[in-house]
Amino acid sequence: MRVLALALCLLAALPSVQAQTLSPAKPLVEAEPMRSREYPKMQQNAAGTMVVCYIERNGATSQIYTTMSKDAGATWSTPTKANTVATKILGYQRQPRTALSNDGTLHMVWTDLRPSSTQVATYYSRSTDAGATWTMRKLISDTNDARYQDFSYVAVDDLNNVYITYLSSLKGTSDGYEHVFLRTSTDAGVTWSAERRVDAFPIGGSCECCQQQLRVTAQGHVYVVFRSNISNRRDVWLARSMDRGVTFEEPILIQSQPWTIAMCPTSGPSIVLDTYENAHIAWQDSRDAVKQSVVYYAKLPYMSRATPVNVDLSSKIVDTGTWPEIAVRPDGGSVAVVYESRSGSQYALSTDGGVSFTSTDLTDLLGFKESLSIVWSSAGRPFMAWQGARGSYYDVYTAEDLGTPSSVTDVVPARQKIIVLNADVTISTRPFTSTPRLCNMLGQELCYSVVSQTHSTLTLALCSPAQGPVFVTP
Repeated sequence: MRVLALALCLLAALPSVQAQTLSPAKPLVEAEPMRSREYPKMQQNAAGTMVVCYIERNGATSQIYTTMSKDAGATWSTPTKANTVATKILGYQRQPRTALSNDGTLHMVWTDLRPSSTQVATYYSRSTDAGATWTMRKLISDTNDARYQDFSYVAVDDLNNVYITYLSSLKGTSDGYEHVFLRTSTDAGVTWSAERRVDAFPIGGSCECCQQQLRVTAQGHVYVVFRSNISNRRDVWLARSMDRGVTFEEPILIQSQPWTIAMCPTSGPSIVLDTYENAHIAWQDSRDAVKQSVVYYAKLPYMSRATPVNVDLSSKIVDTGTWPEIAVRPDGGSVAVVYESRSGSQYALSTDGGVSFTSTDLTDLLGFKESLSIVWSSAGRPFMAWQGARGSYYDVYTAEDLGTPSSVTDVVPARQKIIVLNADVTISTRPFTSTPRLCNMLGQELCYSVVSQTHSTLTLALCSPAQGPVFVTP
């Protein structure tokens, strides 16, 4: 009998905490740069090891470096060179990305020029020794397939399967749109599956130059968030697969109002999943009804297909917000978003599960802030990195929010554990004032009996085994 974590049907809002205490900014690398260090991107695995990947600019060909931290960003390993990339193709949303497997394998994808060509393609490499050495770069494309591949992303699951997404056109006859594709590897990147289309629209495709992002759960549930191009409608959607990317549901509309623009806005969405598999998404749009570049946040509950509430993070703070990145506390109780604007970079924090946000101007932190990245560290705090000035060059800086509640117990009093037998569920929630209600994903109530109850734990047994997840409400 297995007991796994899953989500609640309903969760009361947590009280908002206003204080945001940012640590002093410090360079990621102590040594002064001899060349500009740019475009930092952070990832973190389930064990809390953080990886920063950045570019060291060097004429026409730049070097890709990685460094790792196992103590929530307090110290970092000596940066090591991973690969090279043509400098001219780098940009705000086109940078190398990494994913760290549970077995310690570090996977990297990036966009670069094909040999003797002006066409871009997706490359892959991996390291099994914390970045000290890397495999030879490998094209992620079929033999004799010369289509472009762009804006790549990488993720892993608990079985160390590797997932890569990228933008490209259809094979054979084009439908006039670009699309999001997925490839997977079950042997640590040695071989790759055939590509599978992610944006399964009847008509239309993805925005041709907007970054898409990929997240994969321990069980191999795949979430891809992207911006569409459906006759110039540039909205944010989520594609979801529950079978390790073999098949995808029809995309779910995340953006609540349309944005029509006859050009690429060069700004894609950002996504992160909490422990209960709620999808937290941040993006920028200038929707037709608003006509202002605004950063929005939305939370899509597990298995929901309804367009979620869009929370405006920026219009009352700055005139233009763009390029957001998002992080979430594992239980989903706090959400952090960093983004850029004409008047300076901003940091938005919610301590009530994304219902409301407070905002902090990052201008006082050292260096001009761009190419922001953020994770929720193993110390229980938002940890951010960015590109800023250092002498005659750019460098990578870091800071963390020391005032953020580090765990749910900081903002919520006593909680009660619910254990449901005959279902793959363990759920923590507020103490119940009445008998809880169990329901399946269709909202149908389930029969159960009480096995035991203490001051901290309630154990229930379903009358018959559940087919799929079980949800609990007070």
